[in-house]
Amino acid sequence: MHDKMMEEAKKEMQSDREFIESRRVKTFDDIFIGSPWDKLNDERHGKHNSSKMVMMDTWLVNCLRKAPKYVQDIYDNSPLQKQLAELIETKLVDYVYKRGYTG
Repeated sequence: MHDKMMEEAKKEMQSDREFIESRRVKTFDDIFIGSPWDKLNDERHGKHNSSKMVMMDTWLVNCLRKAPKYVQDIYDNSPLQKQLAELIETKLVDYVYKRGYTG
C-alpha cells in the first residue's frame, strides 16, 4: 500500500519536481556540506561557531538493527537511504559520531 501511494505521489508531483529542478542553484546536500552560514559569519564577524554531527553508526547499531526484520528490510532496500549513506561516506565521514561504534 505504501509503495502504491509513493508511486502515485511521484506521478502527481512530477511537474512540480521538474519546475523546481529547472530553477535549482544548489542541492540541500551542497548547502549542508558547504555551510555558507559559516562563510558569511567569517566575513561579518571574523569567526564562526558551528558544528555537524552525524549519528549514523550509533543509530544503526542501537536502533535499526534491534528493530523488527521488516523495518530493517525497508531500510536496506531504500534508494534514499543508499544515497544518504553514500553522502555520509564520501562527504561527511569526518562528522560521524563514534565511528565504528558497536554498542
